[in-house]
Parts: sequence; structure tokens; C-alpha cells
Amino acid sequence: MLLIDEPELLLHPLLTKKMANLVKELERNDIATIITTHSSSFLSHFIYSDKLNLIIMRKEKDGKLSYPLYFWELTKLIENKIKKEYKEFAKPNEKIEDSNFYKSKWKRLLNEYTLKIFFSKNVLFVEGMTEYVLFNNILREMTDKELNDIEIIPIFGKFHHVFFEKLAKKLDLNYWFLLDDDRKTDEKGNTKWFGKHGVFWEKYGKNETSEEVNGIIHSREDSEFRISWFSSDIEKFLGVELNCYDEERKCCKEYNLISRAKDVLDNLEKEPEKLKELKNILSFLKTKAMNNQNTLDNIAK
Repeated sequence: MLLIDEPELLLHPLLTKKMANLVKELERNDIATIITTHSSSFLSHFIYSDKLNLIIMRKEKDGKLSYPLYFWELTKLIENKIKKEYKEFAKPNEKIEDSNFYKSKWKRLLNEYTLKIFFSKNVLFVEGMTEYVLFNNILREMTDKELNDIEIIPIFGKFHHVFFEKLAKKLDLNYWFLLDDDRKTDEKGNTKWFGKHGVFWEKYGKNETSEEVNGIIHSREDSEFRISWFSSDIEKFLGVELNCYDEERKCCKEYNLISRAKDVLDNLEKEPEKLKELKNILSFLKTKAMNNQNTLDNIAK
């Protein structure tokens, strides 16, 4: 048996994969290996292995280590809740009744970005890489203070909210979601949604939100959900709407945002209330989540 404490420390990033492959080689030679790590990048090299036993250790408020959480057992505990909610949004080829589907799904959802959930206390889940780029690159200097102890984690599609919301609760995180409500308004003023996005809004947004403030809609104080919504989508909110018929941009949202970063900053300078609202999400992420938990605790008592 081999015990390794944080092998990624002082290691050049290019050598991380080589280190991971060496550990896998040990496993193939029947050498059991126990590793501790604080690196989502290093952990991502092992998440696909069926032989991985991922154990999460967390500190309690008194500083003591809590009992270990076995990840694959944890996913079993929330599987039925996910199955109940996700069936409305699953793709036709996703066999949600098959229990093997969920382990496979988690392996696809967990990568070096999303694995940060195990090393975080305060998390803002965003819909995709566009929002990730917005906070971690374009707005970094403007929001650095607010982002001090918050991790931005993309969930790669709003329908995966079901998976990460249940996991965040089990991990006892302070968390919030920032999603697009994806409404489209035609020339006659009629509101429409594409595909199942309308079903998602009906379930998690329509009757659970307060009024729109500066282009963003938040969950009500008494709502069980912790979600803020861009009215329509992020591009419209930032004033850099993407023309999907633009051959040069080829509908790449991230490219659109990065190439028009100056436009984004100029627009936010003209409409500072929008930047303020984005900062508000970061500031009340912890306070509202804490208030929601206190309410739940009081009900339980």
C-alpha cells in the first residue's frame, strides 16, 4: 500500500498528468494507493475510474473533521430526487430509469471546473463557460473583492441544476445559481421559450421569483430555490447580443464575449446599476443561503 499526501504540490502542471498515470500504473500492478489532494485538476484524472473511491473530508464549525462522505454513496442518496426532477428535461437517449445512467452522468459532469465543489464553501453556479469567463476574466478587477472567497462553477446547461443543487445541499455549501431564463419576445410582444426551457422556468422561476431588478430576477426570500435569472439571456443583459447568422463568430458565445469585452465594460459603465446587481448576487449568496438554512432549522425544531 502506498500513501501519498498531496502529490500535486510543487509539481509543474505538465507533470500532473504524468503523476496521475504513474498512480494508475501502480493500481494495475495491484498496489493500493491512498492519496490526499486539494487539486480539482489532479482529481479530474481519476474521476472516470470505476476503482476510484472518492472520500470527502470536511471540517465542522468547531474545527473537527466530520465523518467522511463517500461520493458514490452520496450520489445514491440523492438519485431518487434527481430522477424525479430531471425526467422532465432529460434527452430522449438518456435512460434515466437505469441506475448506471447516474454514475455515468456524474462522471461526465465532473471535470476540473466542477470538481472544485469539493474544495469550496461558497459557490456561485453559473449556466456555462460564458458566465464563467464574465466573472473570472472580464469582470475580475471590478469584482475581485466580492469574489474573494467564492468559487464560480459552470454547470454546462441549466438542466444540470437538478444535479448540482442536490449535491450542494448534501455538502452543506452556501450556494446560489445564476441562469438565463431564455425568454424570447417576438414583434407582437408575445413571450416564447425554446424547447424545454419554458418548462424549466415554469417550475423553478415563474412563481418563485420576485420582481426584476436592473435586468436580473431573484428567487423570493421564502422560495426553496436559490436562483437569480438574467431576463432573456446574458448577452442581452450585457448589451452584446449575438447574431447567430454571423459567419465570423459562428454563434460561439464565449468568443463573442471575449472579443467584445470592451463593449461589455463600456456598457456596464453606462449602466452601473447592472454591475451593482451582479455584485449583489455575490454579496447575498452567503447571507441569503444562511437565512434560508436558519429558516429550515427553525422549521425542523
